[in-house]
Amino acid sequence: MKGVVDLAFLRTGHANAGLEVTTWQALRAKKIDELLRKPSRPEFYTILHITEGRALHEIDFQPHALRHHDSIFICKGQVHRFDLRSRFDAIMVIFTEDFLLRHGQRVLTLADNRLFNYHLHPPVLDRSVARSEGLTPLFEALHDEYVRTGDRSPAVLHSWLELLLLKAERGKPETPVARITGRDYAEFLRFTNLVETDHVRTRRAEHYAERMGCSLKTLNALCRRATGRTAKTFIDERTVLEIRRHMSVRDKSVKELAFEMGFEDASNLVKYVKRLTGRTPGELHP
Repeated sequence: MKGVVDLAFLRTGHANAGLEVTTWQALRAKKIDELLRKPSRPEFYTILHITEGRALHEIDFQPHALRHHDSIFICKGQVHRFDLRSRFDAIMVIFTEDFLLRHGQRVLTLADNRLFNYHLHPPVLDRSVARSEGLTPLFEALHDEYVRTGDRSPAVLHSWLELLLLKAERGKPETPVARITGRDYAEFLRFTNLVETDHVRTRRAEHYAERMGCSLKTLNALCRRATGRTAKTFIDERTVLEIRRHMSVRDKSVKELAFEMGFEDASNLVKYVKRLTGRTPGELHP
């Protein structure tokens, strides 16, 4: 994994393993611009809450403009990149799911939480939610507790983080394509989780319908209600995204990537990507 920086929680010998709370300016002071300007794909969750200025942040190759008091939520496994030209400061909260499990009861699976479920929800939470839910004081309290010396409490840190996530999730507005609820929402999450685990093995929509115990027609109807796309289109888009992610952060040949992604050979991968995007894998990230 190409991480942004050697964060403390990647070392396992202290009580706060699994959590890092810092500021953007403190990170810049480490003089690691070469790392910060590169795409990274960390296996942890990241939140940026803008406290000064404006910023541009790229997630999965899409730029997002951020203003004062906006927040952006980045799921583990997503590729993201900082814009060093932006003039801003932010509180950065970086954590693993294990931290929440270790210090308290997990309220929601994070990848299914609306804050981090990028299949259905945009990553930016604008400042109107920060105002209505009082998020800025929560970010500040979490940061203040983290930088305490001597008596910093993992239980208090967990409580602040859990409260922040709960209030942010409550304030997150619904999007037009994500207004599925109840059983439909649960079934679509089940489908996306299956795609996450199985897309390297097969890209056949029929496979996922079988795994879910329904017909392909039923699965397509569910996907259309959730995203406006068929199951096969969703699977293909997720596969191409995974290929782009790999190519942006890893020095790997197309042949090696084809093997890792479950294609018979490099030519099949190239044809697949070109059919869906009109470009070769190399042209996606020259």
